Amino acid sequence: MGTKICCYVRPNGAVCESAALRNSDMCYWHHRDRERGRKRKNASDIQIPTLENATAVQVALEEVVRALVDDRIDPHRGKAILYGLQIAAHNATNVFSAPLCGDRKLVELAVAKPAEFLRAVMK
Repeated sequence: MGTKICCYVRPNGAVCESAALRNSDMCYWHHRDRERGRKRKNASDIQIPTLENATAVQVALEEVVRALVDDRIDPHRGKAILYGLQIAAHNATNVFSAPLCGDRKLVELAVAKPAEFLRAVMK
């Protein structure tokens, strides 16, 4: 029996493919993000994806700008969010991203033997 894989589809169209939680179809990160979204109550809240790559930052930027234009969020809050997105955009180019998408063997290795996984991706 193989490891269950996260089914989250990133804003760039790639599937996450990290190991899924035991009773979920998503990994820890995306499961937590989905639950956080379900707990949102205020209709004026904006929907910002997990800022895991440059495409997600661009999607979030568009959402914030639309919310500002539509007066759904306070300009001071929008300014703070835009500053956070600026930092995320800068970090997106510097974050280590293991080449897991499409390589099920690496995902299984990461779950079973983390030390070997790190050696494999750091080559």
